[in-house]
Amino acid sequence: AVVTSTLLCMLLLSVNYSTLSNIFRTSIPLVLGDLIGIAVMTPLQLRAFLRWDTLRSLPLERIVEFAGFSLAIFLLLALTIWLGHHQQNLFYLLFLPVVVAAVRHGIDGACTALAITQFVLVGMLHFHGFDLTRFTEYQVLMLVLTLTGLVVGALCSERQLADESARIAALRLHEMQTEAARTARLNLVSGMAAALAHEVNQPMTAARALARSVQQILRMPD
Repeated sequence: AVVTSTLLCMLLLSVNYSTLSNIFRTSIPLVLGDLIGIAVMTPLQLRAFLRWDTLRSLPLERIVEFAGFSLAIFLLLALTIWLGHHQQNLFYLLFLPVVVAAVRHGIDGACTALAITQFVLVGMLHFHGFDLTRFTEYQVLMLVLTLTGLVVGALCSERQLADESARIAALRLHEMQTEAARTARLNLVSGMAAALAHEVNQPMTAARALARSVQQILRMPD
């Protein structure tokens, strides 16, 4: 972001499009804008690439939910821009839908809510014709919101993965316990069968011995 902004400023100076004093004033918004764009769009595109199959078959309730988030973000931004001409405290209301989306859907929800917020914010700032100073102030707030949303989303995703891993581990443990119980029952049945065979074999052996003795007696001459 810094390199890109520096090259752009050098290009503007080389074509006499801007003066050196204006370059120093515009370099900070350029860097902040690039940082916000990278922080918002990069994870969004990566997650969309990884979950493309899921995105193609989103359930209707998920679409309605994100439409509700979009409407809430639009209304809160409109309220912030309309009432916040002299102070930006109302901007912190936007943390509510972003954090809720991050808690409910992890990093995916955070990236989507932040992208919606960024697009709507830039559109409203351009529509209302805010000057460079006000634009920079909102960029700083947006950068703080972006970092907060990404951190909360990442933590919630890690928690969801940990819960899923724990669920899978518990399921495997239950399967192993079931298999161990089945093996124990088989061993018990096998032991009982061996003991029963031994108990049956003993009188049969004695009976065979007696039968042979009787045969020997019958073969003896009178």
